Amino acid sequence: MKKLLCFLALCVFVMNAAAIKPKKKIKFNTGTYGVCCTAINKENTSIELTLNDDHSFRYVDNTKGEKKINVNGTWEQQGNTVILRNISEKVNMSTKWKIDGSFKCLKSRKGLCWTRICHLGDCK
Repeated sequence: MKKLLCFLALCVFVMNAAAIKPKKKIKFNTGTYGVCCTAINKENTSIELTLNDDHSFRYVDNTKGEKKINVNGTWEQQGNTVILRNISEKVNMSTKWKIDGSFKCLKSRKGLCWTRICHLGDCK
């Protein structure tokens, strides 16, 4: 009986291990992401993240009042997440951005602050 239980446990473990598949790398568009209603009036852009093909980025956040953020660095994709690295200044900002299911938007959470920005090429 003990051997049978061990065999069944081993079978369940092997089936679960086989069911785990590595995450696919999701294809998304590089370019400028931001809030669509401000795409027309660039002077009032509140949040803008530009991801370049050479894996460099520029991030601008004017929502903090006097503590405006304007940094750059490099980015990499891990599964469905874009991670910002090598940031030029030490700032309090979101460094992990999940690719939305539509593949046209990025979303992030820093504490209780949720941010969703979309590819500005898709704004009309």
